[in-house]
Amino acid sequence: MAIYYLVPDNSKPSWGIGVIYYHVKALNDLGYEAYILHQKKGFQLPWLEVPVPIKYIDNHPPKAITADDVLVVPEVLAHEDFIQQYKARKILFIQAAGWIFEKMPINKSHKHLGFSSVMVILPHMIPIVEKFIKLPVFIVPPMLADYFFSSPIADKREKSIVMYPKFDQIDFSIVNGLLRRKIGNNKLKKALGFDWRIKLLQGLTHQEVAITFDKATFFISLNTFEALNTSVVEAMARGCIVFCYEGFGPRDFLENEKNAFVFGNNEPYKLVEKVYDVLEHPEQYKIQLSEMRKQALNTAMQFAYSKMKAELSINIKNLMANS
Repeated sequence: MAIYYLVPDNSKPSWGIGVIYYHVKALNDLGYEAYILHQKKGFQLPWLEVPVPIKYIDNHPPKAITADDVLVVPEVLAHEDFIQQYKARKILFIQAAGWIFEKMPINKSHKHLGFSSVMVILPHMIPIVEKFIKLPVFIVPPMLADYFFSSPIADKREKSIVMYPKFDQIDFSIVNGLLRRKIGNNKLKKALGFDWRIKLLQGLTHQEVAITFDKATFFISLNTFEALNTSVVEAMARGCIVFCYEGFGPRDFLENEKNAFVFGNNEPYKLVEKVYDVLEHPEQYKIQLSEMRKQALNTAMQFAYSKMKAELSINIKNLMANS
């Protein structure tokens, strides 16, 4: 039995693709025969270096994959006609619930397309699969890149607030504007002793993001529908205090005032109010922030490579036992 993970030929950095590559690495480390399956011969990701075996549909067509093999298909490719040519057992891999049905044929289910089970990354996805896909489902948790765990957390940190720029999002405009009024006003900075600045995460490699999180004190995330919201967990892993919306998937692991400051979706004013309060009363929050940093790191450790590998091993063994 060989296990193939179909991957889009997408040169743009996407950690969802990174997770797939690490699945294949883990399976090979566990002794399985596993491959990345790209489409065009010779395609290579320009932003990720993970030593895994790669095959290409151009010279490894569907007939080369047998009924004894397993084909793992990401939710964004499930609708493609060529996938039905494969005789292998098909597993639908859902990392983002928002894209499951976007391009699915109206008159066909995933079962009709030949899928026999579903792999998801977080618990909130299970009832979605049970209600709308109606196939057996199992969880393999997502993971962070190893460089988010490669060094101890720094105690001394810059007075910086980090955000991803989302210039087309009204919430970003509100939060960014209010924070700049607060910490960009020189008279106010002098009166309150502020020496804070805002950093926008743009034009950085993934490793450079990790380095930025290493130094920053706060990270603000305004995403509302992410499955994992990877950047939140990445910031936690490097010691940032996170201010974020509850999103959708993050409800599975966020605890307000314990591992992050969590707000309802699209509540930018409440979020900024809390940031203001923490900035203005550092001594009042000192003990709490220290404890939150510890709890956040514990949360991030749930998404280490070793955790993903262990769960993947269990579920592949179950798959083989039930085949």
